[in-house]
Amino acid sequence: MVQIDTWEEATAGELSDFYNRQIARIPLCFAVASDEFQRGFEYRVNPWPNEEGKDGLEGHSQRQLLVAREGGEVVGFADMGRQLEEKGPACGLIRCLLYEPGQRRAGQALLEEAEAYFRGLGLAQVKAFTQGTYPFFQFGYGALSQTLGHVHALFGINGYQVARFANDGLPQGWKMYRRALEKVSCPEAPAADIEIKIQHPASRGQRPNLAVELCRGGDLLAVGWSSAAESHCLTAAARPLFITDEIQVIQKDNYGRGWGRYLLLRTWWEMQQLGYTQACLGCSLGNYRAHLLYTNLGYEVVDGSSAWCKEL
Repeated sequence: MVQIDTWEEATAGELSDFYNRQIARIPLCFAVASDEFQRGFEYRVNPWPNEEGKDGLEGHSQRQLLVAREGGEVVGFADMGRQLEEKGPACGLIRCLLYEPGQRRAGQALLEEAEAYFRGLGLAQVKAFTQGTYPFFQFGYGALSQTLGHVHALFGINGYQVARFANDGLPQGWKMYRRALEKVSCPEAPAADIEIKIQHPASRGQRPNLAVELCRGGDLLAVGWSSAAESHCLTAAARPLFITDEIQVIQKDNYGRGWGRYLLLRTWWEMQQLGYTQACLGCSLGNYRAHLLYTNLGYEVVDGSSAWCKEL
């Protein structure tokens, strides 16, 4: 028989072994120790640019941690809370819900308990996996991975739909990319009058983060930020990887000049000098211009993910 308990937040680290089993097949996810799980559970740590900075509890208040057990063994958990007003209209948030494949009763019980909790708070909507799970779950992008098909099915059976952005109606989710770094040469600057600035801020891991800025006459034209995977997930298995967190061309009239491409190529070269061997990034599903750039440069899609929502 499935039993649902409410755990104190301070005990979340005890779920690390269960979590590690659930993410074993998910690309760009790594097993974490109990203290690393506890750290990520409590805070979405922002690895850029201030390693000690904290973004807060992902917009949660009135947080609850529900744990499903059967025969004394953990078979699922749900991490949830109320969305803070500055994050949008009041609604319930399921930050993460995982359960063992084949343990649908546990998943169903967790979801029903979560919805009952939200109704008790007077909330009429639930969002799931919309604001990131944990920093060590695909570097904090954290929508629901397509490899967790049983969790997708659970939401669908219970009337959830894939969430969409209000401004354009596009599905809310990510594609995750990875590319092996072969020997690359330092690319030529996109124009002779552009100044290139390189910074290597320290990370939590053994190798630093990276900033590449393109400037002209003191004005910032474009910037690329990349961080050590160990900044998000402190484990030796993540050490060869870095993730490009942002490639930004500041003004739209500068689009199409090849600056985004240059930033990526220069990032590869700089990171290769630092010992990295794998380049990774995440891109929102509707950013088609970026998808074209990344695939043309040899990145391969390794996973897709989606956020979910439901009116109660």
